[in-house]
Amino acid sequence: MGKILKYDINDIKIRLLSKKSEERRSAAKKINKYLIKDLEEDLYQAYIKERKDIRTWETQCEMIKALGKLNNKAIVPELIKIIDANKNGDLITNVASCAYVRITKSEKNDVTSIISLLKGGNLSVLTEAASALAFDEMIPEKIQAQEIIRIMLNREEEITELCGQGSINPRALILSSIIKWDKTAPLVKKFVERCLKLDSIKTDTYIIERFIANKKIYSE
Repeated sequence: MGKILKYDINDIKIRLLSKKSEERRSAAKKINKYLIKDLEEDLYQAYIKERKDIRTWETQCEMIKALGKLNNKAIVPELIKIIDANKNGDLITNVASCAYVRITKSEKNDVTSIISLLKGGNLSVLTEAASALAFDEMIPEKIQAQEIIRIMLNREEEITELCGQGSINPRALILSSIIKWDKTAPLVKKFVERCLKLDSIKTDTYIIERFIANKKIYSE
């Protein structure tokens, strides 16, 4: 990650307050990239204002991503509202779910919130809960790992119905996470076997090759 200078931070803050959505979006991306804690409160206040305009959903997404990376606790009530609405195919719901996991976990491998989201989430919530697991390379305790796999197996038919053309299969994201888990556990082995039989996965040579080579499949 490159060094960010004081005058750069001032420029980013000015962009964050711009009347142009694309400039506010650019500022949020830079805050995310450089993890600028000095602008965390400014970003939060900018998001509270931004959320009122449904036209600027792309900018809202970038702001939520950055606030998630900055571990901003103040935004959690807003994220819960978005997640509870449980909209399917909604990008704001996607990033809100991932940010919620990152902010609420007590330590790197705490998957409590992921388990909660996997139980009742629609495809957007499911996918991003699984994304947080994969992107952050979380390795849950054995009991929690089994619970995650059990939920995914129990919702297998439902997930198949939810997954449309072009959407990322949340099972592939879980598969990416499993690379660093104990793959000898019976339930994990069962999940892997079932995943590798799915048309959307078995025909994807990139996923198969990366999994066999024990290499990360998905990165943020």
